[in-house]
Amino acid sequence: MSSDAYLEPKKEIIFRLARLLYTVYHRPHLDTAGGTQMDIRRETVGGQIVAELRRDVLFGHIPAGEVLSQEAMCQRFNTSRMPVRDALRQLVNEGFVERLPGNRLRVSKLDRKDLLDMFWIEATVHALATKRATERSLGVADSLNDLQLMQDQMKGCAERGDYAQASAINRQFHKTINYMANSPKLMATLRNVSLGIQGDFIAEVPEWLNRSIQEHDDIIEAMISGDSDRAGELMFLHTQGSALKITDDLAGPDDGTGSSEFAGIPSAISALFRKWDDSTVHGNGSLGRLAGE
Repeated sequence: MSSDAYLEPKKEIIFRLARLLYTVYHRPHLDTAGGTQMDIRRETVGGQIVAELRRDVLFGHIPAGEVLSQEAMCQRFNTSRMPVRDALRQLVNEGFVERLPGNRLRVSKLDRKDLLDMFWIEATVHALATKRATERSLGVADSLNDLQLMQDQMKGCAERGDYAQASAINRQFHKTINYMANSPKLMATLRNVSLGIQGDFIAEVPEWLNRSIQEHDDIIEAMISGDSDRAGELMFLHTQGSALKITDDLAGPDDGTGSSEFAGIPSAISALFRKWDDSTVHGNGSLGRLAGE
């Protein structure tokens, strides 16, 4: 399948992603001394509740159709009603929760296509961060040592069956690559699109640990060799695997349309990278045009 043929049905998703990237990268900033304003992120109580409930829904701990009680949420998180209301309002906006008559709220039944679209967007931004991290680590051998050390620690966890610790290391592995991209704007974009499952996935799906370790090895190998496109594609496929697992668990097994949603990804991602590079490196504004500017 050609990259154009693959990207055609994804135009709406790519438009939303490009719009988000363009907005974040071109947002005006002010300086405390007439220069640049730093992005400072403080996680609110409501934001923490959103992240926890979103993970519970994605991992099936709160099943579709369950009615949510604000009082129970307040007791669970030991907080007042206001942050709980704020969290539930955000989850409604994200489609994880729906409103019922009488101002009741229940967990939505998540559609397979919607789930895959959400994961597709997040995986694309992770892939771009990995590409940038690879480019910026060229000739700096020490920059990849931390990743290799984390790999060795994850392999030790696999031998001991310590899946909780492996999950924590997995989270740090991905965060390290994202920070290696040295792009505050990409980090801001990731915070907007991330579903926040990496820190818990292996603990929830322990049989995935050995596969994750192998895929991490492949990503590190591509980064060491300086093949930034390959590293980005491998990161996308790595994220895609866990996405399909969660989607199958929540929306039922693949009926023949699921995995095909990700067919042809390497060439499609490379095509998207080229559009991004045209805009950021050559300054021809193609990302802005893709975003509708």
